[in-house]
Amino acid sequence: MGRHRVCSTLRRTELLLRAPVVLALILFVLLPSAWAEAPKGYERLTRAQVLEAVERASTAGGRADFYSKDLSDLDLSGVDFKGANLTAAVLNGSNLSRANLSRCNLTVAFAEGTNLSGADLTEAVLFSTQLKRADLRNANLSRARLIGDLTSANLSGANFRQADAAADMRNQSMGLMRANFISPVSSGRTLRAQTSPRPTSASPTSRARI
Repeated sequence: MGRHRVCSTLRRTELLLRAPVVLALILFVLLPSAWAEAPKGYERLTRAQVLEAVERASTAGGRADFYSKDLSDLDLSGVDFKGANLTAAVLNGSNLSRANLSRCNLTVAFAEGTNLSGADLTEAVLFSTQLKRADLRNANLSRARLIGDLTSANLSGANFRQADAAADMRNQSMGLMRANFISPVSSGRTLRAQTSPRPTSASPTSRARI
């Protein structure tokens, strides 16, 4: 009888330990659809406020911080954001053509339908960045680190020299990893990824050197 109780206790403990893992997997599956739209409740900034923040950071010798700020549908063409923190920022529909976004952190940022034509994204970090329908014509993404969704993005003339791209974990099956360049408009440009069909760990194993 004592042995039965010990076994039952061990089984319950094992289930409790597995619960966070199961929850994580559920969120992993649900996140892509949840992230398809910009989240509500983000602080909305005007163009004047953005320019003021950039100028203030530049004067102080620091980097502008737009973490979780809503900069959607703004004309920010040509703005110098160099090194700014744009983590989780909402840039949907904004005009960032010719903007300097070099070394910016755009992790989990929303840039759907954003005009990034001619933008400088050198050494930018774009992990899980939403770039659906983004205009990246002639953008410079050299040495950028990219794990994002480029569905229907226009990559004509874009510079991906030495860019480091890997699979978007939220959009891949558990048995296959691949670079997530989905139907990009690239004017014949071929994007190739070296893939590992059966990864042995939870980390991304496919990487595209472009």
